[in-house]
Amino acid sequence: MGRAEKRWRLDPPAYGLSRYRMDQLLLENALARGARLVRRKVEGALPAPFVWAVGRTDAAPRGERLFGFKAHF
Repeated sequence: MGRAEKRWRLDPPAYGLSRYRMDQLLLENALARGARLVRRKVEGALPAPFVWAVGRTDAAPRGERLFGFKAHF
């Protein structure tokens, strides 16, 4: 196989936003619009509408991780 190179400009430039910053912006916006923030264990029926935002779970310990392949045929 021969070598090939392609180059092009990506205009306009883009901006990056971390997941943590986006979460903070979404929370601030929701609070500004009247949402109520609850940082405790909720028991019983949940009020409607309700957003369950618990964050990411920890990765599985070594030796118990699953591995998969994705293929398109």
